[in-house]
Amino acid sequence: MENKKWLKAYFNQPLQTKKEMYEFIANYGENDQLSHENINRALRERELASNLQIAPHVVLPHFESLALTESSVLIIHLQEEISCWDQTAADIKLVIAILLKTNESLEIKKEIALFTRSLADETFIQNLLCAEKEAIFMDYLKKI
Repeated sequence: MENKKWLKAYFNQPLQTKKEMYEFIANYGENDQLSHENINRALRERELASNLQIAPHVVLPHFESLALTESSVLIIHLQEEISCWDQTAADIKLVIAILLKTNESLEIKKEIALFTRSLADETFIQNLLCAEKEAIFMDYLKKI
């Protein structure tokens, strides 16, 4: 994780609703060319296009924009589960948000693609979900 400046981890976050989560993500990605509202809209539109749940208790909101200044993957472990994400996803404990800069370098795109393949590893996801201490959570992320 040390060499992956695009990877940001947040442990035990007190966010309680999908709206609060989208606000958190929008605050992170906001810049002079990309407003808070535009990020929120992009996340909601993407969610309408497909199911964001990738595993029990895990969602992957994501969007791509030319206006992003850098690509980022936010790994957000929640203090408490979000009981109702949408009609199909509930009890969300881990949010993995991908903000992809449209014209990102091939090297960074390959790194992010490799990371997304690690999400297919059930053990990796379970370790992140079940981590009870920040140090343990960060140790799991260092292994990718």
